[in-house]
Amino acid sequence: QDIYDLAIDFSYNRLADQHRAFYYSEICRARNLRELMHHGAEVTQSDSGMDLQPSNGSGSQKVPLTLTEIQQQLPEQVQIVQYAVLEKKLLIWHVTRHAVFSTAVEAESAKLKEVVEIALRQIAQRNEGSAASLKNLYSLIIEPIREKLNPNLLLCFIADKSLHYVPFGALLSDRSGRYLVQDFRIMTSPSATVLIDLTSRAKDRTAV
Repeated sequence: QDIYDLAIDFSYNRLADQHRAFYYSEICRARNLRELMHHGAEVTQSDSGMDLQPSNGSGSQKVPLTLTEIQQQLPEQVQIVQYAVLEKKLLIWHVTRHAVFSTAVEAESAKLKEVVEIALRQIAQRNEGSAASLKNLYSLIIEPIREKLNPNLLLCFIADKSLHYVPFGALLSDRSGRYLVQDFRIMTSPSATVLIDLTSRAKDRTAV
């Protein structure tokens, strides 16, 4: 995980390559992560410089889709919000069939984890402070891409690390006083590649 976090950070901030950073984000979510751990990864030379690719030690490995491939196969009615929680930053991508937007938010991983844990604890205890915590989370992880979100599209969240525990639908806007689920149809997926794969399988079943 630390290695891929470094790769994501380097690609996004040093190379200014949001596509490559997104790809590394997908790799670290891959269902074959255990195989990657056993067989390793290798540094290769590409036209754009040094790259990190899964080793060919296992023929069963399935490489995640690139951001361009995900866009090409993403259903028109779906938008993706994908996160990468780094040590000092939170990277956020908003992806639709026709556009990609990304932004970096100054946020420490440990602090973000603490905010999530406090919110969950307050919700479980029916604490009055839970509303403030949910607004705080909304401000941290939704507000930076709020203007990009289309209320007419299904909103699929792909979380990372502590954000896996976030009750996205319950996040509360300080400006409108509305819960996120009141404005959007929401779903989650472990990765964008998995979302595309399952969508494709669903289409195949429907076509039968």
